[in-house]
Amino acid sequence: MRGQRSALSRREALILQTLINHPWLLHDHLEEVAALEMAHPEANKLRAAIIAAFASDHHQSPEPSEQAEKMRADLEARGFSQILQRVELAITTGRYGAPSFRRKGGRSFHLASAGLLASPVAFLT
Repeated sequence: MRGQRSALSRREALILQTLINHPWLLHDHLEEVAALEMAHPEANKLRAAIIAAFASDHHQSPEPSEQAEKMRADLEARGFSQILQRVELAITTGRYGAPSFRRKGGRSFHLASAGLLASPVAFLT
């Protein structure tokens, strides 16, 4: 794979990481997540695996952190460890521990300063 499609986009990585960390979002947004167009083939595979894991009752745990742990364990058991690492690498940590992105030219876009941390669902639309 070469060119634009060879690297997982930050947008796709952030969406996927948000769903892994907050599987409960799929309760109300499963159809939207399933319909998302992702350019990278691995992003599509991981999204399908996240949906399949969600269908395996990971959303039934009372603790959100437990939901995320179960989701990650299921994905790793299904052979997605390398893709999970690439997703994490596509997202860097910025000020105050909030996710940020490196733009061309070295400037950062910080989610906290953009007001995007309040609602993880904002990334899905």
